Amino acid sequence: MTPFKRLAKTVQTHSDGIRNRLAAGHSNARAESISAAIQAAIARACGFRTFEHLRTLIDLTRGALKLTASPVAGRATR
Repeated sequence: MTPFKRLAKTVQTHSDGIRNRLAAGHSNARAESISAAIQAAIARACGFRTFEHLRTLIDLTRGALKLTASPVAGRATR
């Protein structure tokens, strides 16, 4: 029973913060997602020589770039 008493005391101590969190509905899921993507980019970029190259890879993968169609799209290729 001691662990449950400790849990109850912890919940009671932090009850205001718990209520505020549930009422606000905010989450750090987006930040965690970006962090995971950056860590994946770092793993892929192990051969890059400079931080600038790593930053470019992060910008390309997580920058939410809105690229227009390629200027050569629709042209016939041989």
